Amino acid sequence: TDSPWGNDGAINPINLSSNGDIRQPSLALNSNNQAMVAWSNLGDQPGSTRGIYMSQAQAGATPVTLAATGTQEAWAPNLVYRGTQLYASWVQGNISQSGAVMQQDVGLGTPKTVMAPTYGDTSPKLLVGEDRLHIFFTSALPTEFTKANLYYSNRLFSAEQWPAPTIIITHAQASPTPRYGGIWHPQAALSSDKRTVHLVWEQAGGTLDVISVWYVQGQWQTASNSFSWGTLTRISPANQMGVRPKIAVDGANRVHITWVEQQFIPNPGDPNKPFTMQYINYRRLEGGQWSPALGQVGMRLDNQAVQVNTYR
Repeated sequence: TDSPWGNDGAINPINLSSNGDIRQPSLALNSNNQAMVAWSNLGDQPGSTRGIYMSQAQAGATPVTLAATGTQEAWAPNLVYRGTQLYASWVQGNISQSGAVMQQDVGLGTPKTVMAPTYGDTSPKLLVGEDRLHIFFTSALPTEFTKANLYYSNRLFSAEQWPAPTIIITHAQASPTPRYGGIWHPQAALSSDKRTVHLVWEQAGGTLDVISVWYVQGQWQTASNSFSWGTLTRISPANQMGVRPKIAVDGANRVHITWVEQQFIPNPGDPNKPFTMQYINYRRLEGGQWSPALGQVGMRLDNQAVQVNTYR
């Protein structure tokens, strides 16, 4: 059965953001197991712009502003810790037109620009490596927001600026219909020795029913200060709409991947608006073997469909 949150010693929910249109929360734990949360917030006042705020995850904590840019907007925050040093990334600009990927060592100077401009639904992912930060994000063509490529860059902790990002996977590499391919919502995790990166993303094709989840592994190359990439691997099975993947690597370097399997059920009240049923699927990579095996359906974590919210 599904155990409700708040049982088994868990604390009751804490409202950190109070109000507003809250989206894209990010949570990080420091070396003392203290949690920090950031989110994108559109204020309640007319004419408000979207900004980014963060708060310690405890009752009575006061949110602080991470990025409020006046006439611009800020969205898609991502937080990571190195010990107790907090690092943040986000996108700022005009959310419907173009933006800039920003990164800040919180408490240590001003934000740094990673890349500008970017286009489409960009959401950067930061990782803490052995001696540097790694960042992954998508950006589309300025004339076609659906054709997003996957970009990568890294910066030594001591460096002042980010090197120019490079495309590591094009929008069409894994698409069954290259003309319409696009990469969305990349997620990444590092191995325990920080030398292997595991990437997943949502791969779009020509129509909504060919959205799928893909994976690739990268090995760190000291000579070139970059990753060498392996074979692109489809994680969600054929004929399934797979979206919003997540990935984690445990202490034994087992790779855990989840994604949302979407099914559309006819709506008797409105044939043009079917119900979207969502099932959480899981697959694991351990010792070079996938479980369940590739080509098979994923393991459903719950046979009951879930509905997250009306936005997604």
